[in-house]
Amino acid sequence: MTWGVASFDDDKDGAKFDYERNVEVEHSCIDFTTVIVGEKIRGVLEQDFKKVTFNDEELAALMYIEAEENLDFYDLEVVRKIVDFQFSAVGKLLGRMFKVYLGGFVIPFLLSMSVESLPLLFVCYTVCLLTQIFFIVFEGIQLKAQRLEYFKDVYNVIQVSQFVAFVVLYGYKMLSHFERNGVFMVLLQTFVLLQSVSNTFYYLRIYKEYGFLLEMSTRIIHKLIPLAAYIAASLIGFSKVYQVLNMGISDPNDEMKDIQSPMFQMLFQTYRSTQGDKVVPSLAGAMADRLQASPAAQAILLAVISFVWLAQNSWFTFYGVQFLAQLFQAYEELYPKMEMLSYRSKARFNMENYQVLDVFFKQKEFKAIAFAVDKDLRKQRERKYEGMVKTQQKFFNQQENLRSDERKENTARHQALDDAQERTLDTIDDCLRDGLVLRQQIAAITASLKPDASGDFAGRR
Repeated sequence: MTWGVASFDDDKDGAKFDYERNVEVEHSCIDFTTVIVGEKIRGVLEQDFKKVTFNDEELAALMYIEAEENLDFYDLEVVRKIVDFQFSAVGKLLGRMFKVYLGGFVIPFLLSMSVESLPLLFVCYTVCLLTQIFFIVFEGIQLKAQRLEYFKDVYNVIQVSQFVAFVVLYGYKMLSHFERNGVFMVLLQTFVLLQSVSNTFYYLRIYKEYGFLLEMSTRIIHKLIPLAAYIAASLIGFSKVYQVLNMGISDPNDEMKDIQSPMFQMLFQTYRSTQGDKVVPSLAGAMADRLQASPAAQAILLAVISFVWLAQNSWFTFYGVQFLAQLFQAYEELYPKMEMLSYRSKARFNMENYQVLDVFFKQKEFKAIAFAVDKDLRKQRERKYEGMVKTQQKFFNQQENLRSDERKENTARHQALDDAQERTLDTIDDCLRDGLVLRQQIAAITASLKPDASGDFAGRR
C-alpha cells in the first residue's frame, strides 16, 4: 500500500488541490481504513497546539512523548508509520552528518596522535576545528529552538563541551607549536577522545542493530547503578577494615609499585581478591615486627583478618550472583519494550533535526495527514516475546486455560447428554401413557361390539 503527507490548498476560485508524497510500505491485510491525523490528535496528547495548520517540524514535536508512562503511544501502528515516514528524510541527513563527523574530526584527531610532522599536525587540527564549527552551528539552532530543554539531553551537553574543550586544545597546540604536551593537555586530549566515542555512539543509534544494543546497554546500566554503587561502597569498606587491621599487601610481581597510597594498594588487592585471585591473609611487615614478642596477639589479629577475609569473599560472591540476576532480569524486562523505545528514539531524532531543516529549507504547511492502515492489524500479546519468565508464565496460563476450557466443554457435553437422556425418558413415559390410554380405548370399543342377551350389540339402536 502507499501513504503519504497531503497538503490541501485553496486557489483563488476555491478549488482544492492536494500534493501527496507516497511511500511504499508493507501490509498484511487487504481490508483498509483511512486515518486522518490533524487537529483531532491534539486532544490525545498533553501538549496544546493552537495552530490549525502545522508543518513537519510541528508534526515531529507532536509525535515525540518523553514520559515513560506514555511509552505505549509508540505501539500504535499509525504513530509508527508517521515516525518512519519522517525518519526516512532525517535518517539520510544524520547518515551524511555521521560521515562528515568521522572524516572531518574523528579520523584526523586520531591521526594527530600518531604523527610528528608539524604541517600534517596543523592540517589535522585545522580540519577538526572547521568540523567542530560546522556542528556547533546545528547545536546553536537546536539551542535556540529548545532553550533550557536543550541541556536535558546528555548528548547535547557532550557536543557543546567537546567544542569548548577542543577549542582550548587547539589554541594551546597552536601557541606551543605542538612542542609541549603536559599533563593537562594529555587529560584534555583524553577528554575530547572519549567525547568523540560518545558522539559516534549517538550517530550509530540511527542504525537499527546498533540502536538496539546502545539503548539496551544504557538502560541496563541505569538499572544496575544502585547495586553497583552498593558493591563499590562495600569494596571501600572492606579495604578500610583491612587497613585498620594492618593486613599485608601481597604484590610479588611489583605490579603496584607506582601506587604510593597504602589505601589504594589495599583497595586494588581487595578488588583482585573478589575476582578470584589467591590473596593469603597476612600481617603488614611493621605490625608483624612489633608483635614478635607477643605471639598470642599476633595469632588473634591474624585470625580476625582471616575472618574478615572469609566474610568479604562470601559477601562479594553473593552480590556477584545478585548482580548477574538483576542483569538478566533487566534484560528480560526491557526486551519487550525495545521496539517502542526504538520508535521513541526515532521520534526524538525527527524533533531535533526538523528544527535544523526548518532553518535551511522552507517547509510546506498542511492541515491533515491521510493514509491507509490495516484495519484489523492488532498486536497479539500472546505471540510477543516478553522474556523467559513471562513466556513461561504465559505458557502455563495457556495450558491452564486449555484445561479449563476442556473441563467446561466436558461439563457442557455431559449436561447435554443428561438433558438428551431426560428428554428421551420423558418421551418414553409419554409414549407409555399414550399406549395405556389407547389400550383402554380399544378395550372399551371391543366391549361395545359384544352382543347382549337379546342378540343385539350394546349401544346399537
